[in-house]
Amino acid sequence: MLYLLNLKSLSVPKFPENKLKQLGKVGGSYAVKTFVNPLYHTKQWKALRLAILRDEPTCRECREAGAIKLATVIDHIRPVRLGGEMWNEDNLQPLCLSCHQRKSRSERTAKREDYD
Repeated sequence: MLYLLNLKSLSVPKFPENKLKQLGKVGGSYAVKTFVNPLYHTKQWKALRLAILRDEPTCRECREAGAIKLATVIDHIRPVRLGGEMWNEDNLQPLCLSCHQRKSRSERTAKREDYD
């Protein structure tokens, strides 16, 4: 995945020099690469993802909040990096993009013991 940041439009004092060295210059913007596990590009994952979305096409978190929104992302309830199982369907849930982003933000600082 490649994100482009136009530094001229950012209202921050100055982009940290150590970060600039880690970024590659692309046109007038800086490219920031994020790691995407290659397993998400396999036929096995794509088939599992489609099967879950077919069985449960709406966002689980939105439904629990009383709203109906189409799910577009399959989320690991317990993140794989924190000991969750990659292929276990009991560890997977369909979410809309906004719920997935909110959950991912909160997990960035989580530790394994937070899920035990």
